[in-house]
Amino acid sequence: MSSTPADHEIEGLSVTTEERDGITVVALSGELDLLSAGPARAALEGQLIAGIAGLVVDVSGLGFIDSAGLGVLVRTHKKARVLRTGFAVACPEGTVRRLLRLTGLLRALQVHDTREDALAALAERANAEPAD
Repeated sequence: MSSTPADHEIEGLSVTTEERDGITVVALSGELDLLSAGPARAALEGQLIAGIAGLVVDVSGLGFIDSAGLGVLVRTHKKARVLRTGFAVACPEGTVRRLLRLTGLLRALQVHDTREDALAALAERANAEPAD
């Protein structure tokens, strides 16, 4: 465990970023909706462009997410795949998880119950990949 968390607020959405064991964790709290989707996407993609080893988006603190918010997760996932960066979502059972299930994103994204499970999955993936 390392690094100091960085916090900021975007249109009703709190974003906390920290590094854990070489993987960047971005925790989202509040509402991920049309108003906050653009800035949230920019914050997540900014992390990916910085050349990180892996990204966990922890949505356990979200009270609300709409289609624009779901689009942020999908676009970030696609960007991570293009950049060959590990990507996972931490999302416990609840409203957001139900929405991911209903939209089919639970199968499309790598979703885990906890932040620790998501971190472990990305670490395992990184250890399994051959070095270039």
